[in-house]
Amino acid sequence: VTVKDLVGMWVTVQGDCSKGHHQLGANGGYRVWCFDSVSDGKWSLRGGDKIVVRPDPKKPDEEIITVLRFGRYADHSFLYVRYQDGRREKWMK
Repeated sequence: VTVKDLVGMWVTVQGDCSKGHHQLGANGGYRVWCFDSVSDGKWSLRGGDKIVVRPDPKKPDEEIITVLRFGRYADHSFLYVRYQDGRREKWMK
């Protein structure tokens, strides 16, 4: 997967945060909406299959979201991801 593939607004269609949104900006900005909470940070792509999210760019804490599968179908793209704690989600753009 490439950065260009990932940039945009993704909607969680399967997983813990159903109908949540993940915005991956071209400038490295990250924002996630899950139910009543909103989180911001920075993101980057590592090794072609790891989305690295840093809630506070000044601290070393990071969350790694592994891309399991990426696919394009007609007018949508789908991303199958796994979090570090083992949770899995399916995102649609």
